Amino acid sequence: MLRRSAVRSWTIPGLALGGVLLGHAATYALLHPAAGTREDALRAAGHAYLGTAARLALPLTVVALATLLLGQAIHANRGAERFRDLALRLVCFQTGVFAAMELLERLGSGSGTHDLGPALAVGLPLQAAVALAIAWLLRRLLGGVDHACSSLASPAGLSRRPSRALKLALSATIPGRASVDAVAIRAPPAAR
Repeated sequence: MLRRSAVRSWTIPGLALGGVLLGHAATYALLHPAAGTREDALRAAGHAYLGTAARLALPLTVVALATLLLGQAIHANRGAERFRDLALRLVCFQTGVFAAMELLERLGSGSGTHDLGPALAVGLPLQAAVALAIAWLLRRLLGGVDHACSSLASPAGLSRRPSRALKLALSATIPGRASVDAVAIRAPPAAR
């Protein structure tokens, strides 16, 4: 079984990669509002791979999020990572990757670094903002999973009467039952 820290060691960067691409798109949309000009600027600065990168990053981001939420559910009641720690990790990762990406794109394409300054001046604060938004959302999701799991695990969270959704599910899976109210659901034993 994977340890929680091992899962988080790849899921947080997996989420941050999606954030880097989101921040990158926002950066170039602000720098070059006209679509044609933006495409020319991206092509000139060595961004030809960006479409493929986005197509690969989206599934990775979704898998990372699902894995992180599942890991939180498995390790419920251990608490989610503090917002400050999560935000710091995401901001550092996203700004570092964005800066390296912009520099390497220009060096790789031979276009020079003459327009690197404006890209970093707009992109780095945007990357930080996107990272903070992801950290906030992720913290809320992880806290929600933790809360839901602890609610379901507590005796107060278990109802002695089946819910309407459970009745519908049982009626769909138990053939020949005219009424789900006839299905006996045993409550947990009472404490003495």
